[in-house]
Parts: sequence; structure tokens; C-alpha cells
Amino acid sequence: MEYRKVFIPVIVILSFCTVLYGQNTALNKKGERINELKRNYFEGKYKEASLVYIDNSDSLSAEEYYYLGLTNNCLYNFEAAADYLQKANLLEPSNTGYEYELAKVFLQLGRTKPAGERFANILKREPEYVPVLFDAGTLDFSQKKYRDAVGKFKKVTKIAPSNFLAYYNLARSYFLLEPQTAFSDSVSVYLSVCTSINPDYLPAIEMLANWDMNHKFYDQARILYLRAADKYPEREEYLFYAGLCRENEGEYRKALVFFDEAIAKNSKDYRYWDHLGFSYYKLNSFDSAVVSYKKAVELDEENPSHYLNLAYSYVKADSSDQAVKTFEAAAVKMHPEIIAQVYSEIGTVYYGKNDFRNAAKAYRTAVLYNPKSITDLYFGAISEEQINNFKDALAGYKKALELLKNTLPKEELEKDKRYNPLKKRIAFLTKKK
Repeated sequence: MEYRKVFIPVIVILSFCTVLYGQNTALNKKGERINELKRNYFEGKYKEASLVYIDNSDSLSAEEYYYLGLTNNCLYNFEAAADYLQKANLLEPSNTGYEYELAKVFLQLGRTKPAGERFANILKREPEYVPVLFDAGTLDFSQKKYRDAVGKFKKVTKIAPSNFLAYYNLARSYFLLEPQTAFSDSVSVYLSVCTSINPDYLPAIEMLANWDMNHKFYDQARILYLRAADKYPEREEYLFYAGLCRENEGEYRKALVFFDEAIAKNSKDYRYWDHLGFSYYKLNSFDSAVVSYKKAVELDEENPSHYLNLAYSYVKADSSDQAVKTFEAAAVKMHPEIIAQVYSEIGTVYYGKNDFRNAAKAYRTAVLYNPKSITDLYFGAISEEQINNFKDALAGYKKALELLKNTLPKEELEKDKRYNPLKKRIAFLTKKK
């Protein structure tokens, strides 16, 4: 009996130890598995990390679900990533890291509503959690909730004042707020702060330069464009924009320098040649303007404005025949309402050469497209009279006078330089009939 009393407790103790050993072994294996998962993840071995859990029927911990979510996200398996991260979040709903990663995956999947809900949950717990504030602001911006975005980005700048992207996005949000004129100072101020924190951030430099250009702060815009050109020499368009600043200031000779530099880097952009031609034109270098505009036409041959600019340059360079041909080429490519203007210019060229027959022909076409043009009717009638087409001349004068009377108040008619000559020509030709 004594022997049995001792033996039974020993058996119980051994059984208990066996259970504990088994549990510890299982825990050790699970711990090893988690460590292997994390090690593979941090080493970028995402496929290997996932393979550890294939056909595993054991229930997983929140930490395992979390790292499996991160792993699948890196493998672009976004649906699987969302599933794992949701399970991690369910097991530990107050874990900010788990919920934040889930929200980001939702964004990648385009599920903006649940992503926004997750961001809101986190901010209730941690109202100054910068990564979520920033991402939630970005989500508001994408949904055109600019005032909400402003509030979040402002908080980010206060908590993390070196976050240049927050200043940039704050400026963009203010830029799109209505009315835009009410927030002009905020846009430029926050862009300036962004570029001072990170002088290499091109989107902010470019946006601030464009802002200054549009508000006619040409000196400031030019400095910024040149900074961008210095930092990104392969981007020749910044030299072009610096040239535009000089052009807008009326500094055409200085503008030429920048346009030439842009063309030296890229001779295939018609804009560079077009504005080079304009600067030469304003400097009265009409032969050079012709060369530049011809190149613009060659590169962008469907754009009628290049033909018009070239034609005007030909006129100034005393190449009337080339001017007429170019005006005609422009007319082919223009909308009907603008064609009248082209033929009016052709008429002016011929009229200036005393070639009244061709002038009359051009003015007839101009009137065909714009029957209410007093100027074209008037000079067309003069041209018709010069080639002895008195009937057509009289009809043109009468129509021009009628339109003039319908256009101007009676007290202003006498002041118009066309009024008395029209009456005299009508009277003269009426007697001549």
C-alpha cells in the first residue's frame, strides 16, 4: 500500500510535466515561426515569408496576421493583405500600427470610405498622430474636401514643422479653395516655406514660379525658373519660361538669350521657335523673325497662328508675295469666323502695293465670311472703284454706311473718319450712273 501511495502522485506529476513540455514546445515552434516570418519580411524575402504559413490550420496571432499582411502588400497581393490586416485589427483593435497599415491598403484598393473610417478611428485615439493626419489630409484633398485638408495639413506643420510636403499640400489646398483670390497670400507663403525647407523639391519650385508668373511678379518667377534650370539642367523648358518672364517685361533682347539656350538643348519644341520669332519681331529684326516662325510652322504645321505670325513678318520684311501665300495657307487651317481676318490682311497687303484688283478680290472674300465688317466693305469699295467696278463699289459704300449708322450713335457719326468720305463717294457714284 505504501508503494502505491508514492507511485500514483509520481505518475500525476510526470503527466503534468509532459503537458507543460508539449505546450512549451508548441509555443517555441510558434515563436520560431513568427521570428522566421519577421526575419524573411525584413530581409525582403516576401515569398519565403508567405510559404511558412501555407496549409497552416493553426489559429494565428495578431502579430502573424500583421506581418502576413505587410508581406502580401509587398507582393502586390492587396486583397490578401487587406484580409490579413483586418484579422490583425480585429484581434487588437486599439493597435494603431495595425489599423494604419489596413487603412493604407484600403487606399491602394480604392476603398476610400473604409480607409477614411480607419483614419478617423486612429485620430480619435491619437489626434496628433502625424502619419495619419497627413494621409487623411491627402485623402480629403483627392475628394476635393479642401477645407478639411487645410485643417489636417496645418496640424501637421505645427507638430512636424520640417515636413515640407505638408506645406506644399497646404498651398495646393488653399489654391483650390473658393474664392481663390481670398487665399493668394497663403498659397505663396506656404510654397515659399516648402522651398526653403527643401530647395530641391521641384513641384513646389515650379508651382511657385508659375504662381508668380501669373501674378506678374516676373523677376521672382524668373529667379525660380533659373533655380529649377540649374538643379535640373536636362529640363530646358525652365530656360524657356525664364525667357517668357523677360518677354513679358518687354526685355526682348534678354529673352532671346534664354530662348536660344532652350533651343540649343531641344530644337524640336515649336513654342521655343514661336517666342524666339516674337522677340525678333518686337526688335524689328524681321528677317530673323521669318526664320524662327518658319521653323515653328515646320514643327507644328496644323497651327494657323504660326502661319499668321510668319505672314506678318513677311509683310514687315517687304516680302509681299510670300506674305499673301502664307496668309492663304493660314486661312485653310482656320475656323470660318477667323478666315475673314486673314483675307482682310491679304487685302491690306495688296492695297498697300496699289494692286487694287487683288485687293478687291481679297476684301470680297473677307466680307463673304464677315458681312458686317465696315472696314473690309469700305476698303473693298475703294479697291472696286479703282478698277472701275463702280456698281460694286457703290453697293459696298452703301452697305458700309448703313452698318456705320447702325453701329454708332448719331452724335458720334460725324466724328468717324469714314462717315463723310462714304457719303461723298456714294453721292459721286450715284451721279455717275
